[in-house]
Amino acid sequence: MAAGRLTVDHVRLLACAHRADADAFAADAERLIEPAERCLFSAFERVIHYWIHAHAPDDAEVDAATLYDQRRLDASRSIDGVVFVDAMLDPITGEIFLRELERLEQVEFESDWAEARQRVGEAAAVSDLRRTPKQRRVDALCVMAKGSAAKPPGATEARVLLQVTAGTESVERMCELSNGVIVTPGQVLPLLPWADVARIIFDGPSRVLDVGVRQRLFTGATRIAVEARDQFCQHPGCDVPAERCQIDHVVPYEDGGVTTQFNARCYCPFHHRWHHRQAKPAA
Repeated sequence: MAAGRLTVDHVRLLACAHRADADAFAADAERLIEPAERCLFSAFERVIHYWIHAHAPDDAEVDAATLYDQRRLDASRSIDGVVFVDAMLDPITGEIFLRELERLEQVEFESDWAEARQRVGEAAAVSDLRRTPKQRRVDALCVMAKGSAAKPPGATEARVLLQVTAGTESVERMCELSNGVIVTPGQVLPLLPWADVARIIFDGPSRVLDVGVRQRLFTGATRIAVEARDQFCQHPGCDVPAERCQIDHVVPYEDGGVTTQFNARCYCPFHHRWHHRQAKPAA
């Protein structure tokens, strides 16, 4: 019934589910194919991963442990003193690393924009920036290393945010990082002494318990609720993860729209600007 509507990548994921538990897959095949036909591929991938975790939890733990054991970082110096870096990080270590690197990259990007505007004025364009994205990434990594070297003894360690989602119709227990990367209980347990756990309870597929009503920005638990519900940018066909999105008022704040999950949706920065341009009346 799904002939012609599934890609090779969909079929490969379904094959992984079949290998995990052939009998359970036979019973659930139609239920698994249905999201493959209607969801973004990234959302379907999460469905399959959760199904495998539920039906082959021991295998999922073994795979997670294997990924952790395979973590590596190679750094070598050439005869000219150039350093080459190549690494493979497990999901949790990688998320900790990328979060901080991306934060520092943004700081470097804003510095470049400020310098470009001062040099050429408000008409500054991307081509006027003094560094390329890759150069800013290198400089951000250097800032990260300098920060570690300057860290005073006894300083407070950074804490990881684990987002645990429960009460959905599809699974009884879900566990994932705030960016949607799925993790196993075995990966979570060693982190508990130094992790913050945010438990999100769904009442049905799209309602999350909510806080905060009349404020301009979506912050704290309200923002987490919207991100957990939407998962991705809500512009059709866009799969930017919710954690990299901005939260938009469906009914604009200026028109009396309240800051609740029921008046909110995730839009990536590009589509957030696009929708606001579309909503503006013609001059």
